[in-house]
Amino acid sequence: MIGLAIASGVYYITASIGMQVFSLQPQNITPLWLPLGIGLVMYLKFGWKACLGVFLASFAANLPGMTTNSLAASISHTAIAGIIDASTPPLAAWLLKRRTPTKLSRSKHLFPFCFYVCLIPTTISAVLLTTNLVTGGYIAVSQSLSVGFALVLADSLGILLVYPIYASWRSEAISSDEILALALASISGLIFIAAAFHGFPGAIYLVLPTLLYLAASGYRLGHPVVLLVLIVAILSFASRGFGPFAGSSFEDSVMRMMTFVFSTTLMSQSIMLHRGELIESSEARELWYQRAIRDTLTGLYNRAYFRSQLNDEFARSQRTTRPFVLAMIDVDFFKRINDQYGHPFGDKVLQALAQELRRLLRKADILARIGGEEFAVLMFDISLPQATIALERIRVQLAANGVLIDHKRFSVTVSIGACENGYHSAEELIKTADELLYKAKHRGRNCLVTNATELEHYYEN
Repeated sequence: MIGLAIASGVYYITASIGMQVFSLQPQNITPLWLPLGIGLVMYLKFGWKACLGVFLASFAANLPGMTTNSLAASISHTAIAGIIDASTPPLAAWLLKRRTPTKLSRSKHLFPFCFYVCLIPTTISAVLLTTNLVTGGYIAVSQSLSVGFALVLADSLGILLVYPIYASWRSEAISSDEILALALASISGLIFIAAAFHGFPGAIYLVLPTLLYLAASGYRLGHPVVLLVLIVAILSFASRGFGPFAGSSFEDSVMRMMTFVFSTTLMSQSIMLHRGELIESSEARELWYQRAIRDTLTGLYNRAYFRSQLNDEFARSQRTTRPFVLAMIDVDFFKRINDQYGHPFGDKVLQALAQELRRLLRKADILARIGGEEFAVLMFDISLPQATIALERIRVQLAANGVLIDHKRFSVTVSIGACENGYHSAEELIKTADELLYKAKHRGRNCLVTNATELEHYYEN
């Protein structure tokens, strides 16, 4: 209830300020009605309870401006306006949930959002409110069309500016490194707006590039906040004089200003959403690419990717004589582990071993699971004696410490076969590494065998 009370208070304050700050004279048109956007958020947050809060806040804000000689008539027409204001957010929310994605994550969502959530509810409420004003004697019948059109524009703009902030707030947060950029953009935009209304009308066209910078920078929450600040500033200045939007008549000036405000709002929001699409598309492509080259169990590279990297490195070494070493690593007695502890535990052993190998190898080395309990390592820019030292250190550490599974150490050893490039083909290199691995298995496991006979080592279990 406290949250609803605070939100109702915000609704009342924005409504009262809106009628005072944004009112365009002499026809007393309010071009921005933020309370409708706030009412929509209130309904989405608090449900039907929000309608009472909106009604009371609307009644309190509108009553001073609808006072007539008859107190009963003033209260009744103000109450009707409050009921209309309280009924519009549920309609907008209903259309939002059924006609548009609530997250507004695509630029193509913006048009249906404007049509269903902004235009339809505001048109209905504008017709009802205008009728209420005419029957109450607050406006003449001849004014009903222009007043109704102004209500549609003001209400639609209120939703367009407020709802994206709410939608982003639920999934985004302004990080500390963004605050400075947002502050600078806001200050720059305010300077451009002030200059445009004080003798430099062309400066108003610098507002849009400022917003596009924020959109291109990916500030999904900061961008709509700054957009709201700048639009409010433009309409506040315009209430004291149309400045860069001055036309041949009041109606012409209003149309110029609202066209600029709406086009700026829609364009900057569309760019923001489109950037999000590009990022999501790029992330999706990267995800599918990683799935194509990664082993699903261990997260290491798979056989296909490893073979492609080996072929590339082999071709490169043929041209540059760049040394590299291929090592095959196999878990000793893995079938016994599966038989004794079960296949799920065997999978945990492979996952833990993959993490340990990744930790012990260099970042530049390519580690892959090429099948079952067999792993392969491609070690770049290294000679066989150097690689032998590194691989032997890995074998010794595994034999001494095993791997960590469910916060417990599990004993495991590996056999390794390694060879240096210098063969006629990548296939021959793989065949040699496999044969050396077989020799390591044949000699009792838990040992390293290389193709340099003088450096072969044999360790008994």
